[in-house]
Parts: sequence; structure tokens; C-alpha cells
Amino acid sequence: EADFVVQSMAVNLSARQFFDGNLSSHVDQALKDSGMRPEQLELEITESILMANTEETMSLFGRLKQLGVKLSIDDFGTGYSSLSELRDLPIDTLKIDRSFILDMATAGGEVLVKVVTDLAHEFEMVAVAEGVEEHDVADRLRALGCDLAQGFLYARPVPAAELPAIFAA
Repeated sequence: EADFVVQSMAVNLSARQFFDGNLSSHVDQALKDSGMRPEQLELEITESILMANTEETMSLFGRLKQLGVKLSIDDFGTGYSSLSELRDLPIDTLKIDRSFILDMATAGGEVLVKVVTDLAHEFEMVAVAEGVEEHDVADRLRALGCDLAQGFLYARPVPAAELPAIFAA
């Protein structure tokens, strides 16, 4: 089995995990146990989590940022987050929901992707397109200024146990 180095890892959090009361201590312990640097870990939350409990959410964001991890809003555009709240959150990445990417064939769909990408950049965040499956879509996203893309075009989801073999290849 070949050794491999993880450059970064994104972890999706459910609302239950996010609000369990011990998330920051669990993350801190996981970083210590794994030897991963905090800046290599990105925690992904959905817009609905943002809206669930603003004061508690902001407090937890502060504790997580003190650990040095990155925070990402997953599936951005599908919830009801306020732009003024978005401005005040310590978020590193906006992940543009797959439904917007699929809708890029329409003029309005492409405009929405461009607006979200520009919004991310204005707030000094990275814009990531989710659900990219075709080369022409990836090319168009690049032309719109989107920073990163993920989807079946690049890789299909795999169990964690298969990662060492994939990285070795």
C-alpha cells in the first residue's frame, strides 16, 4: 500500500452533527489524532444550518475558525440565507448548487452562476461549482470566473478505504 498525502479534505456536516454541542472539541481531537493541519480541513454546512440558530451558529463558527479550519456553505442558492448574514459569516467557500450548474444552458441559469461566483469573490470566498459532468460546462464555468469545480467529470464518489489505491495510481 503506497503512502499518500492528503492536501485537503472536505467533510459535510448534518444539522445534528453541527449542533451537537461538542463539534469544536470533536474537530480539535480529530485533527490531533490524524496529524492533519487545521487549514487542510474544510467543514461544509448547508444554508438551512445557517438559518437554524444565528447566535449559536456564529459562536460555533468563531470556535471553529480559532482552530484554523475552513468553513464552506454547501448547496448555496437553495436555501433562504440573507445576503447581509452571508457578509458577516467567517465563510471561506461558497459551493454553487448542482441545480444551478444544470440550468446553465438557459440564459438566466448562467447569469445566476455568474452572480453567485461574483458574490463569493466580493466576500473574498472561493466559488466552487458542484455537479459538473461535462467538459463544455467546466470550460464555461472557468470563463465565468468560477474558482473550482467538482463532479462526475473529475471523479465519482468512492469509499474512503479505496482512496489509498486511487492516489497510488
